[in-house]
Amino acid sequence: MQSAAGVTALAITGSTAGCLEQVPLVGESSVPDTVPEDGDAVVYADVTTIIADEGVRSLTNAYLDQQSEFEYYDGPEDFEDVLSEFEDETDFEASQITEATTFFGYDDSEAVDEEYAGLRLEIDLSVEDFIDGLEDSEDSEYDEEEYGGQTVYVSEDEETWVGILSVDGTVVAGTEDAVKDTIDVANGDGDSMDEELSSAYSGSRSSPFRFAARVPSTGDDELLPAETEQPTGDGQETYDLSVFDDIQTVAGAVYRDGSLRGMAVDFSADDADTAEDLAELLGDLQSDWTDALEDAETDEQAAGDAAAILGEVTVEQNGATVTVGLEKEVDELEGLIEEYAGP
Repeated sequence: MQSAAGVTALAITGSTAGCLEQVPLVGESSVPDTVPEDGDAVVYADVTTIIADEGVRSLTNAYLDQQSEFEYYDGPEDFEDVLSEFEDETDFEASQITEATTFFGYDDSEAVDEEYAGLRLEIDLSVEDFIDGLEDSEDSEYDEEEYGGQTVYVSEDEETWVGILSVDGTVVAGTEDAVKDTIDVANGDGDSMDEELSSAYSGSRSSPFRFAARVPSTGDDELLPAETEQPTGDGQETYDLSVFDDIQTVAGAVYRDGSLRGMAVDFSADDADTAEDLAELLGDLQSDWTDALEDAETDEQAAGDAAAILGEVTVEQNGATVTVGLEKEVDELEGLIEEYAGP
């Protein structure tokens, strides 16, 4: 699972840098129909488009160049080295994974459930070569079994399952329940992502990198706190985050629009009044954080750059949806990496 997810991590790292083509895709539109209903969060990456994007390469190279300045760093030197390391570990090329969809559930405390997670891959290589690559990289044998009329492979420790959804290149790797549920969905014997989360995903901006998730409830023992304290010009201000209890989903995309790279995140509320409350809260947080950064007396340049970026974030309400967005020129992103990613 770790090795199979490696190229997904690469795709996500590059895509969050914002260097993606705005192109029509097939895979991204079918995601809600392939993810089981117990999935509370999903991340889709068109790996082929992301790897081919020159912006991803240039920003990755800028970041790795800065990391190499640290004495302790012993990793890849550039984007090509990242791809080469993946190939060395798995015996197949990263480009042979064309699409990746990661999904996972929440546990009773609404934290990420380690017992329910899957990674669905579209691969441009034989199933046999894929399994051989996993065995080589993990130094573990996979036993062949059957579930739902499909071939499945199970690791020696039984922690990782791999289901073969089609012999022409669709597999799912992950925990037992996640893999079995995905096979059930493919066979028409299980329910896919429910309408609420599906609508959130489908409503996000079309892009090679998209995501959607349910918003966990707030509380002392929950993933989201009930309140937070933020600096203001007069000291500390306490903000009530309980409005998120009435926000059902969050979804978004990283995209490219001409020379701009951007991210747009949609919060779907119960109603327009709740959305208005959320927009007001986010606006207050943005304003107070910007003021605090501008007034910072230490590391003034870094604080000033952070304040400038935060000030460019847009918060817009449209009915029951609040959209938070940010766009930057790629050369600006490179400049920030060169300034702050190194020693």
